[in-house]
Parts: sequence; structure tokens; C-alpha cells
Amino acid sequence: MPDSSFPQGDAHIELCQRFTLLAGAPTSAYEVSVAVAQAIDADASVAGIEADFDQLIEPWQRRQIVASELLAEMGAAGFSGPRQGVVGVAHSHIGQVIARREGIPITLAIVLIEAARRCGLQCHGINYPGHFLVSLEQTVVDPLSMQPLGAEDIARMDVRALVPAGEQSIGLRMLNNLKALSAAARDWSRLLDLLDYQVALTGTDEALASTLHFERAEVWEQLGVLDLAREAYMECASSCPHPDLAQRAQVRAGELPSEGGTIH
Repeated sequence: MPDSSFPQGDAHIELCQRFTLLAGAPTSAYEVSVAVAQAIDADASVAGIEADFDQLIEPWQRRQIVASELLAEMGAAGFSGPRQGVVGVAHSHIGQVIARREGIPITLAIVLIEAARRCGLQCHGINYPGHFLVSLEQTVVDPLSMQPLGAEDIARMDVRALVPAGEQSIGLRMLNNLKALSAAARDWSRLLDLLDYQVALTGTDEALASTLHFERAEVWEQLGVLDLAREAYMECASSCPHPDLAQRAQVRAGELPSEGGTIH
């Protein structure tokens, strides 16, 4: 997807407001993922994504499908990881994942979670480190294979991490994936936009927002825009409830030269 498709100007501001609303109101992981799709492509059609999703699950809803059948249907429909082995922004775009049937664990999980929810099944995400998982009718499922994990697999895992993932944390993790792609491409401007969306999605969580302000400051410092770097460090220092991080941010702000830089 070309860079020109990313939200800019008023569209970027409106999407920040959308993420703020999502942070403050109960919603579904699917709804958050649609907002992330709009962060990738400003022209992403919410109605188009919904129509494709309805078409996918309508036969399953009609049959009153059970959990094992849903996993089999998802597998038969071709949902899998990136077939070329290379992860791109399209794999974080829920509309593209539904249309192309390939994604990363978290987006495949969101399709499964929402399909299960609409079919009357109990399902939620598990924000497991390194690999997003799903609990479907109290069975842990790997969304890449659409298969339940075996007892031996679960025995090797940290069961303390097998807890439900909230919609906010799912959205933040999706945006983290996009940030990693932007950082790899050294697209710092894009990375700053994604940080804006994450800050908006943190809502009233000052501890989380302050870490994002620190990260934003580091990006501005990387770009040589020192006035904005200092401003972001001070925003972290003034709002962070963790004294160590607040002090670190204040020190970093004080170490910056007084003259600002420019983006070249």
C-alpha cells in the first residue's frame, strides 16, 4: 500500500479522536481492528469490510456452528500466515486479511474471535508474549493453524500469561506491529503518526501514555528535532507515575542542546 494512503491532516486528527473514543467505551477487538485498518489506509471502507465479513460467516451463523466446526471452516477457507513468508502492512489490515485469507496471528485471531462471537460461541484473545493466541470455548487455539494447542504445548507455557486480552491491549499490540515495520523502513514520520494513535488509545492510562511520550521523544531526537524531543521528554516527566522513568525523561530533556534541529 502506498504511503499516500495513510491518513494525513484532518483525517489523521479524526482517527486520533476515533481511537480516543474506542479507549473510553466498551467495544470489540474487531471494531478496534477496523480503526487500525483506517490507520493503514485512509480510504478503507468500513461498510466494505463488514460486507465481506458478513458474507464469510453467514453460512456458519445459519448452521449454528460449534467450536470444532468453526475452526475447520476457518482452515478450509484458507486462513493462514503470510504465504510468501514476508510480513507487510496488509497483514495488519483486517479488511485485507478477510479478503486475502492471510494475516499475522493477531489479525487471524480477530477474525476468529468475531466470527465466534457472532455465532454465539465464547471466545477471547490471549495476549501471549511473542504469539497471540485465542481461547475458544475454553480451549486454547493457535490462530495461525486454526488448531487447538496440545496438552504438552500448554504445559511448556507460562499459564500466568494465558489471560483474556482487552480490546485496548489488542489495538496497542496491532499498532506496535505497524510501528516495527515503520522502524525497519526508517519511516520516522509514519512512526510518529502511529504513536499518536497509541497515545489516543491509552485513554486515562497515564503510565502507558508516558512511556509512549518517551518513545516519541526518542524518535524526534533521532530526527534531530530537538525542541520537539525536549517537549515530549518533559511531557513524559510531568505525567509519568513511575519516578525512575520520570527522572530519566527529565535528565534526557536537560541534556539536549538548546537549539532545535530540522528534518532533512
